[in-house]
Amino acid sequence: MFPNANIHLTGHSLASSLTKHILHKHDDKNIRGYGFNSAPHRDFENKIKKKYDYRYIPYRSKSNIGTGDIVSSLHDAYYPNVREIKTKKKYHKDPFSLHLMDNFY
Repeated sequence: MFPNANIHLTGHSLASSLTKHILHKHDDKNIRGYGFNSAPHRDFENKIKKKYDYRYIPYRSKSNIGTGDIVSSLHDAYYPNVREIKTKKKYHKDPFSLHLMDNFY
């Protein structure tokens, strides 16, 4: 019905990995994906090693002392267009607390 419509997908952790999956399966330039502390998606990451897919924009939380989210550090930390967002808290009890969605404000 709307062939030229722009589609924006977003998600946190596993949901952002599903965003990567949709981008991997569809080469449509009208689809953009935004991931927050994304879990890795093997096929999408292997595809972008050859040619980077700028339709996906990763966001990852980072503490004020420089440590980053443990889940997204597996892949999203190495994207050339990663957007690191400093958290509200200066210190975190453990690296897993950086993964929580309440770090984004």
